[in-house]
Amino acid sequence: MVFRYYNYILNFNQLFFMGSDLMKIVFCIDSLNKGGAERVLSNIVNDFCKNNDVTIITTSSTKSAYFIDKKVKLYSLDNEQKHHFKNIVRVWNLYKYLKKLKPNAVITFMPPQSFRVLLIKKLLKIKVIVSVRNDPKSEYLSFKNKIAMKLLYNKADGFVFQTEDAKKFFSNDIQKKSTIIPNPVNEKFLVEPYKQNRKKEIVAVGRLENQKNYYFLLDTYKELLKIRKDYILKIYGEGKLRSELENFINNNKINKYVKLMGNNDNLEKEIYKSSIFILPSIYEGMPNALMEAMALGIPCISTDCPCGGPKFLIKNNINGILVEINNKEELLNGILKYIEDPKFAEKCGNNANKDMKQFTVKKINNLWLDYIKKIVS
Repeated sequence: MVFRYYNYILNFNQLFFMGSDLMKIVFCIDSLNKGGAERVLSNIVNDFCKNNDVTIITTSSTKSAYFIDKKVKLYSLDNEQKHHFKNIVRVWNLYKYLKKLKPNAVITFMPPQSFRVLLIKKLLKIKVIVSVRNDPKSEYLSFKNKIAMKLLYNKADGFVFQTEDAKKFFSNDIQKKSTIIPNPVNEKFLVEPYKQNRKKEIVAVGRLENQKNYYFLLDTYKELLKIRKDYILKIYGEGKLRSELENFINNNKINKYVKLMGNNDNLEKEIYKSSIFILPSIYEGMPNALMEAMALGIPCISTDCPCGGPKFLIKNNINGILVEINNKEELLNGILKYIEDPKFAEKCGNNANKDMKQFTVKKINNLWLDYIKKIVS
């Protein structure tokens, strides 16, 4: 009888909560600079804030590279100041903010913010969902991150992974309380594919960092130039490797054919008519740049890199081409296959465009909202 009464109360509480439109949700992330995790977070909060009280807490600056709705509250743990005991101050500021906000759920993006929230979780009695945004083998490679992850992650109430491969990295206990939610594609990329003759351009999009493996791309492109010189390579993005890549391009005398384009806020227009998109990365989570290029209907090539994002998106030779990491022969053959067989390229682009329509912001955000409600209730 007691258990039956308890179940009635529990079911009533869940129904009451699920029927409520308003939740207090806090997202914690290191920064709002340009990046895949930051872009996904901006898409989520701009949708959630229509019917929920949404806050973002960053480690450093609250300045955002992406549009954030004015309804979303922004806090910084550093408050633009430097501290001698900065990590202690950050944890203290985080504790104060969360105590004041009293959120229904806290969602953490990236390890540092996840560690801080889980460190004070018990004091605040909050529900915490950890969102793993990159290949965990690389994300938790350092001794510090590995130890912190093993000590703290079991305290989380839920986990969001982007792929099955990422999920399998963690313990069975963590896997049991997790879900898989892919990234959304911004509606501005979900257009009809370009139907006329495409520009003789090969494009890549991503930060100029080692993870993106641009030297592999440039080495392969040098081999392409021995066969054809009518396709130029444009790389969009900024990063700490810019000067090194410029030197490589100049030293190899390919500056006539390779352009570092920097950041661009209108990529959907800039690359729309391009012939080929290439993602040469060593590792990725769920690569936004690849999803957006596929949504535009551009014939795409990606390395089959961990943690499984590209192979989740690309059905080889059906809606794109997958190649082995650092395999110049495979990448070169993939490029030439698209160039020499326009019908095959068009087929892959059209199929990719159709497949990406399942990843609308609304559909993906509903998956997030359902999972948050499940954890909180």
